[in-house]
Amino acid sequence: MLQSLRLLIDIQSIDADLSRIGDDFGRLPEEREALGQQVAAARQDVAAAEALLRAEEQEERQLEAQMRDQEALIVHLNGQTGQITSTHAYEALQHEIEHAGQESSRFETKALELMEAIDEAKTRLEQAQNTSSELEETLPARLAEIDERAQHLQAQMADLRERRQKECEQLEPGLLERYERIAQRHRPAVAVLSGKACPECRLALPPQLVLDVRRADAVHCCGHCQRLLVPASALAES
Repeated sequence: MLQSLRLLIDIQSIDADLSRIGDDFGRLPEEREALGQQVAAARQDVAAAEALLRAEEQEERQLEAQMRDQEALIVHLNGQTGQITSTHAYEALQHEIEHAGQESSRFETKALELMEAIDEAKTRLEQAQNTSSELEETLPARLAEIDERAQHLQAQMADLRERRQKECEQLEPGLLERYERIAQRHRPAVAVLSGKACPECRLALPPQLVLDVRRADAVHCCGHCQRLLVPASALAES
């Protein structure tokens, strides 16, 4: 019976490893998807930076056209000063010239702001392109690394399943069924008893049950949580 108890402990350890490795394997598709999302986001950043730069440059061209028109207007207005005969008309013309000059000054200020905005847009585009290029270049290697990890994890799980099968073949079918039935509700299904209480549910056990478990001549379970109880001696000697 002591050998069966040791087998239970080993099988439970294998099951814990299978669960952990299975979780790691299950996260790999998420990692692949995350990489794809990073690349897609980087491409979108490049597209957004290109669109911003085009918009800024388009606005600059429109402003340059407005500035040329404004300069032509100022030249035209200044050319009329020698043709004015009345004071009222002269004052009105000067007002137009002054207003045109203010508009020209406003356009120049806007032009400086646009130059700065275009420089920032170019910097943003360059950074986005560099980030996207780096991701594109490293993507195949990173995907290959995930595939390699997947193969390694699959090999580990196959080895563990083979070991588990061999150990299960040495265990009484009824005991294995009890273990797997309990494992569906509680993990761990086997509790290693070293004191006077169940180490999993923390509730005190009857003294006679504690003695029976320590004798290791049968498999007993906790009356509270129904986990199988194995004496610590079985673990120490395994």
